[in-house]
Amino acid sequence: MDWRNETEALTLKGQIKIPYTWSVGETGSRFLVALRDEQKILANRCPQCGYELVAWAVREAEVMGREPATPDEARVILGTVINCGFLCV
Repeated sequence: MDWRNETEALTLKGQIKIPYTWSVGETGSRFLVALRDEQKILANRCPQCGYELVAWAVREAEVMGREPATPDEARVILGTVINCGFLCV
């Protein structure tokens, strides 16, 4: 007999904090590097109509009464600000 069939599974609910790092991949890296180094947002275009998806997102934010993030704000939100030693973001 297998002991796993005779044993009740017990669980303990809780929270732990684990620092981790992950890769954003080739596409994510190109996007984040362009945002950091060139202060521009790379956008995809709809293959059918050619509409730029960043422009769509800006329009939708404005329709909802929200102002789109500036390039500097977007870099902070996306975590691409390099710690200069004086300002930790």
